[in-house]
Amino acid sequence: MGVVFEAILLYGAFNPLIWLFIFVVYGSFAIIPYLLTREKFAMIVRPKPTLKNYMVMFGLLVLVPLMSNVLIYILAAMGIR
Repeated sequence: MGVVFEAILLYGAFNPLIWLFIFVVYGSFAIIPYLLTREKFAMIVRPKPTLKNYMVMFGLLVLVPLMSNVLIYILAAMGIR
């Protein structure tokens, strides 16, 4: 969503070069900490996620935007914009 928002809505551009630039910027936020700490976490054995884990994450991904909209409506009803 960040790439869609920033490249298309903010800049109004369908230019793949802008998309590539934004991918490099956002990708570096994720990869730099991993590269600095990958030896520290190499020995950790992580359990494989179960269907329950996926269902909980999906539920939270659906619930959080709904709750944020409810909060916005409550604040608007109180006169806060």
